[in-house]
Amino acid sequence: MRPLPRAARQWRMDRCARLYGEGKLTLARTAREARASPWEMMSHARPKKTPARYDVEDRAQDLKAIRRARGPAGAAPPARRLRNAP
Repeated sequence: MRPLPRAARQWRMDRCARLYGEGKLTLARTAREARASPWEMMSHARPKKTPARYDVEDRAQDLKAIRRARGPAGAAPPARRLRNAP
């Protein structure tokens, strides 16, 4: 990566990590604004001692999203076919 794009990415990551630490952005929004994955943002913010902003409401929203993605209640995920299985 060339120096200018690298510096611009670093600036975006630093700025977004600061806004996340101040509680102005969610982790998902922070990652989107920084053009990074949530995992990249978390690993970038960790050395800077940025406090995590994840509370009970965030957990509830995440669980709802997981349930929606799974489908109807009690529905099992599709079975995977094993190689060389009869």
